[in-house]
Amino acid sequence: MICPHCNQEHPDGTEICPETGKALGNHVTAGSNPEVQAPTLAQSETIPQAGLITHSAGTAEPVMGTKTPQKRHTVAWVIGGCAAIPIIVLLLLALVIILDPFKLHVLGRITGRYDAAAEVMPADTGVYMGINIGNGILTHIDRVLAPFMPTDQGSSSLGYLRAPADPRSKQQAGPFDNLLLQIEEETGIKIPDDISPWVGQYAGAGVVEFDTTSFGQSTPTGWMIAIEARNLFKADSFLEKLQQNMTELHDIKFTHQPYRGVDIIVEDKNGSPTGIAFGRHGRMVTVASSLDILKKAIDRPAGQALSAATDYTSLIKVRPFDWTASFYFNHAWIGNLLEQYMGSNASPTMQLINPNAALNWTGMLMNVAAIKQGARVDMYVDFDETQSAANSGQLQNINNTPLQVIQVLPQETVAFIANNNFELMTQGLLTASYPSESDLNRFLDSINTELGFSLRNDLLDQLTGEWALYAVPSTHGYLPNQANLDIAVSLLVQIEGKLDLKPILDGLNQAGIGSGIKVAQQERDGITYYELSVFGSNDPILGFGTGNGYFTLGTDSDKLRLSSPISNSIANSDNYQTATSALPGQMTPSLYVDLENLFANLREGMDAAARESFNESISAVAPIRVIASGTRLLNEGVAHSSIVIILVDK
Repeated sequence: MICPHCNQEHPDGTEICPETGKALGNHVTAGSNPEVQAPTLAQSETIPQAGLITHSAGTAEPVMGTKTPQKRHTVAWVIGGCAAIPIIVLLLLALVIILDPFKLHVLGRITGRYDAAAEVMPADTGVYMGINIGNGILTHIDRVLAPFMPTDQGSSSLGYLRAPADPRSKQQAGPFDNLLLQIEEETGIKIPDDISPWVGQYAGAGVVEFDTTSFGQSTPTGWMIAIEARNLFKADSFLEKLQQNMTELHDIKFTHQPYRGVDIIVEDKNGSPTGIAFGRHGRMVTVASSLDILKKAIDRPAGQALSAATDYTSLIKVRPFDWTASFYFNHAWIGNLLEQYMGSNASPTMQLINPNAALNWTGMLMNVAAIKQGARVDMYVDFDETQSAANSGQLQNINNTPLQVIQVLPQETVAFIANNNFELMTQGLLTASYPSESDLNRFLDSINTELGFSLRNDLLDQLTGEWALYAVPSTHGYLPNQANLDIAVSLLVQIEGKLDLKPILDGLNQAGIGSGIKVAQQERDGITYYELSVFGSNDPILGFGTGNGYFTLGTDSDKLRLSSPISNSIANSDNYQTATSALPGQMTPSLYVDLENLFANLREGMDAAARESFNESISAVAPIRVIASGTRLLNEGVAHSSIVIILVDK
């Protein structure tokens, strides 16, 4: 029987539908050959039979029974609910990450804005080094270390940190082996064997206390090392082992000092716990130079830690997410260093290290990261925002746009340094070399007397644009003949308008009568170049010329180049493009050294013995193909410099 109400089939003889509780009647039968009683006209119009409504006109229209839409709606709700579960989970997960109720700092760990060890250091920490162990393992640390490793060294990054297990092994030791062996001899701790089972993502070391000597110099007196632990039980076991090893190896006595729920192990000197102290508080394993420093680390609220210091936080906001090691110097530490520096007789030769410019620094952060091409070092300098670039002059030489002068350098260029303001560079160089105005005037007067022209009025005041000092291979000129270096060095500077060389030429010709200098000229590509030499010598000293909006000066006049940007410039070479792609933020290299081609060029002029000696002297840097550096201004208060080291394949 088929119930007309729920459309379900029931065994023959069933009178009451167990689903609806209504009588089935005798007008609908189940089975393929039942005897059915024809319904009346009224019944046919009101009773749905097998999904049909039969109208008086004899037509049939399909409909859904009363139970079928409920079932389909139920299935739709189930399917929709199942599909919504992952979305809800993702939303909840995102909410947990953003709100961070469990203080996991997931977002900060991913973006590079967090450092667990910095939460232990005091806000006035002078120097701090943080290490992102997770990035070191997950990024390209093997790529960085491999070219410097012996050919039979293992491929694992941890393998690079281990000395040969057998002292009789002929395997060459890696660069870290001596350090790790010394640590093992002093503490009995094997790295990474005793560290890797419990260490977390971050570690850091900071100089937290200073004393001033009678000579006015700052000396570090207090330090702290903090390591994040991912396994607290194994971290505690490590501290116990460290205590036992130090006692066995050096007969050092320790005592336990409970403090705010932390078991501090402190060196006992003459019955007083005043030596090195270590312990675990929370997830941080901390070693300090004294018990008092460790107690301060335990007591320190989050708002008083280095991680909350204004200068530090402003710098880590721009720190790249892939950082491996980070070095921070605060304003007080920089000030002390500069005071000591200026108190000495040392004289800076570059504006970059000019103390007067650096006094406006409020903090400096330096990061080291492993990249697929090799390694990258980023330096961020936080300036006093009240000091404008116009007043201090220290930001004017930062270039945020591609340098046109690089497009003119020949493709065979093996090294260059370039920037956008030659006038500022010469001013800084002259000021650094001659601090007093009287000394500078004496130098300029001597040039005028000996060479017959004004260096400042006739030349330097006209050179104000972009500039590049670059080196190309050469077998002629001063350096190959006098220094046995097959290199020519040239200066290229943009000029405004047209530079008149007549006062310079007249002065040199006049001075040559008494000094023995002679001036020769040659035409090349429609441009006149001038060459200086000394009477009686065929070796030219310098060549110079001007044209196409540039002035050039170099050791080999045949290598001087004054032309518009061309397709075969250094900017189109493979090594240059590789280095440029490795620099962050679309930086233009202001420093570029192609060590691979430079060394190859220098070898060509050497005999076998000299070549062997040369290869030994450069063995430490032989794995480096290219070094490039760029600088940009992130905002009015932060300057960013980056150095990339492109390594050879191994």
